[in-house]
Amino acid sequence: MDTHQFNTLGGVCELIGVGFVARDLMAIADYRGKLAEWTAWFRTRWAAAVALARRRLGRPQPVERHVALADAASGAGRALGVTTGMRGPFATRPGQSLQDQIDELGSLVNRLRNEVISEPRERERAISAERAARRNELKAEAERLERLIAALRQEVERPYWSWLARSQAGRPARRVGCGVLWRG
Repeated sequence: MDTHQFNTLGGVCELIGVGFVARDLMAIADYRGKLAEWTAWFRTRWAAAVALARRRLGRPQPVERHVALADAASGAGRALGVTTGMRGPFATRPGQSLQDQIDELGSLVNRLRNEVISEPRERERAISAERAARRNELKAEAERLERLIAALRQEVERPYWSWLARSQAGRPARRVGCGVLWRG
């Protein structure tokens, strides 16, 4: 193996090591919740950039409804659901008759009415789903902890020298050395 091959092997090993370090750092960030935080930050910035581009290009903005979900476990957490609705404000098109304008306004009013009526139902459904998910998570965690406690309780209740007691059962005790009892 010459010097060039040795240097190449060292470089490859270094790159593999850097890959392992990067993987471990990402695992730590995921454990601490930083990945979700970074993802939310990126999505927020992306949505702001898209909105700015739409405004500058003169395109209509989508209507956004934000639904805040209550967190059943702590009462402080929130999840944000965004849905897009109809196009921008009503504007007459050239050559549109009065009856067509009235029909379009009527359909917009009906759509708005349906959204207003369905919003509380959607919110309640989302809150119920979130509560059920948190309840299931808490139940699973409680069961896991109960199993762990039972295993530890069993470990504590078992005598420390039980293996010695089982192996020496029924044998008379003997003195070995300076007063130490030995069965066998």
